[in-house]
Amino acid sequence: MKVLKFGGTSVGSAVNIKKVHEIVSGRQEDVIVVVSALGGITDKILNAAKMAALGSEFYHDEMTVIRQRHLEVVNELFDGPEEIIAEINPLLQELEQVMMGVTLVSELTPKTLDRLLGMGERLSSLIVSRYFGCELKDASRFIVTDNHFGKAAVDFNETNKRIVESFARFQGVAIVAGF
Repeated sequence: MKVLKFGGTSVGSAVNIKKVHEIVSGRQEDVIVVVSALGGITDKILNAAKMAALGSEFYHDEMTVIRQRHLEVVNELFDGPEEIIAEINPLLQELEQVMMGVTLVSELTPKTLDRLLGMGERLSSLIVSRYFGCELKDASRFIVTDNHFGKAAVDFNETNKRIVESFARFQGVAIVAGF
């Protein structure tokens, strides 16, 4: 089994996601594909979060760009995008709701920021898994960290144990969200 990591630029557009699919589908072994957020999305989320914490309504502009970018990629990848749009909409709504919460309390805690920044990877991994037609594995089920939000340390013993359990009998291609 191989683990292949693709950063934001590699999954930053429909064209690039198609290239990643060609790379992965050409492999003769089981593959775990780790994908980052679409290129530039993490920065957009960070900017929106900072604006929201300051009480600035301009975070809505960044949220519009984030939504449009994901919908653009989905519309370019899928002939009938309605089903995948229905799947990503709850994630986009969650992102918007957390941003609204940040605005209401005028505070951006490290825990909330980690949650927000992880949304980009969750969105891209969902899109990529649906395009590839393969399983999406939830990284939070096997990666264990401490509670030092913003600077969390991985508990490698527990994480390795859970990875082995999660992938012991796995065959094919799986998509996992990750930096």
